[in-house]
Amino acid sequence: MESNGEMNCMSYLASGEAENFCCIFQSCDSSFVKGHLGTESSSQLGKDLFHESIDKSDMHPAESEEVESLKENWISYNRFMNKHRSRMREPLPSLEDKPQESTLEESLNTSETKRSWEDAMKDKVAFQEMLHEAELAVNSAEMFLPSFKESLVRIAKACCISASDEITISMQENLLIKELEAIQKMKELLSWLLKSSKEKEIIGNETKDLDQTLSESKIYVESLRNEVIQQEKHILELSDQLQQEKAKIQKTYRHSEAIQTVQTHLQSQVEKKEEENNQLRAKFQTMEKNIAEWKRQVGEYKQKILAEKKRKVERRNALKRAAVVQKQRAEQMKMVVENLFSKVKEKEIQLSEAFSAPNIWKSHHKIIIEEKIKLEVQVETLKKQTTDLVMDLNRIEEDERKSTNKIIQKINFVASENKKISTENSRLKASLDDLEADFITAEAELKSLHEQVHQQEELVEQYKIEVAKLEVEAEELRTRYEKIMHDSRTITEGRDVERDAMKSQTEARQKEVEYARGLQKAAEEKLQKYQESLLSCQKSCVEKSKTLRELQAQVLRE
Repeated sequence: MESNGEMNCMSYLASGEAENFCCIFQSCDSSFVKGHLGTESSSQLGKDLFHESIDKSDMHPAESEEVESLKENWISYNRFMNKHRSRMREPLPSLEDKPQESTLEESLNTSETKRSWEDAMKDKVAFQEMLHEAELAVNSAEMFLPSFKESLVRIAKACCISASDEITISMQENLLIKELEAIQKMKELLSWLLKSSKEKEIIGNETKDLDQTLSESKIYVESLRNEVIQQEKHILELSDQLQQEKAKIQKTYRHSEAIQTVQTHLQSQVEKKEEENNQLRAKFQTMEKNIAEWKRQVGEYKQKILAEKKRKVERRNALKRAAVVQKQRAEQMKMVVENLFSKVKEKEIQLSEAFSAPNIWKSHHKIIIEEKIKLEVQVETLKKQTTDLVMDLNRIEEDERKSTNKIIQKINFVASENKKISTENSRLKASLDDLEADFITAEAELKSLHEQVHQQEELVEQYKIEVAKLEVEAEELRTRYEKIMHDSRTITEGRDVERDAMKSQTEARQKEVEYARGLQKAAEEKLQKYQESLLSCQKSCVEKSKTLRELQAQVLRE
């Protein structure tokens, strides 16, 4: 059917009409190239169509009707597009200038929302009008496009078109297709704008809802403010409670620091005690060595004392023998003195007879002088013996004094060391008492901490662990102190035993020395008695010699 119509139309077209249509298409091509979808291209195309179709007399009436319909469609399309473009140019910058997203402050401001809502309503009405006109233009363009294609096909079949004309026609056809695509894009843009206007309506409704929600939110905000004030009060109370808890925690931390300091102090004291124990052990070892040496020296001293005892016994026996000999000699001297007295008496008796016999008296006088010389020799020997005995006694006393002084010095040294050990033990007892007092105070503080910080279970467990450690350390200290006290007691007991033995030995030595001193005093008294007796004998001898000299002088005088 279309082929038959096309053949009928071709029969009505003449060569001049085909040329006119070609000129129209060329003008359309040039106008499209110049304007490229502008208002100038469409108007120029309309003018060209109008000027090219002035001569109606030369055309067939069907052709003239077809050209007029095409012209009218094109002019209406041109008018609509110009109007649409002029309107599209006005609202697009305002749309571009509008922000896509509204902030929270704009939603809260009622005046701005009302203005934006009014603008949205105006834009909505304008967009609806523009959309209606665009739909009409698109429909007219869609209706114009197939008739235009048919007319192009007719023109192409009616006249012989060159290759350049076909190229221009194809280019014009492409331009028309691009124009239609641009129109469709504009339609899509208008539909998007309509959607945005609908969204603005929704936004307007939402603004109304927001106004309601604003009033509600104001009430809610006031209630929230009251709640915030209450919460602030509650927060202040909680902050006070937190400060109190912080103060409690600081107190507990201070207590823990004090406990740690006590623990460190205890550890330092334990280390000091260990060092002192090591020193005491070293001292004990040295004391044991000294005690062994002292025992060895005591054995040597015992041997020396036994030897001295033997010597003293021998000396006592010798002194006894010497005393017996001296007694015998004294008795002999007494006998001699008595004999001398008797002889003197006899000599006195004989003196009366001596006047008659001086020679006899001279011989007797010589005998008396010889006896006197013998007596003087005996006295000198006795003096030498007494001086030797006195020197021996003094030497024995000096040896005994030296030995006793050495023993006393050793006893004093042992006593001073015992005093030092006793002072160290007392100091250790005092330090242990202080440690026990500190431990008791620490236990009391821990009990108070358990009562105060009952809710903080983790801290309490840590403190329990620390207290257990302190108790273990205190028990270790107690065991160490008990060991030290036991060792010190054993050492002091051993030293007391040794000191008692030394005291007993020194007392025995002192008794022996006192006994020797008594013997010495007795011997000295005896020597004094002997010296007195010798002096008396010497006096008597001197008196007798004087009497003899007087007798001799008398004899010589006679």
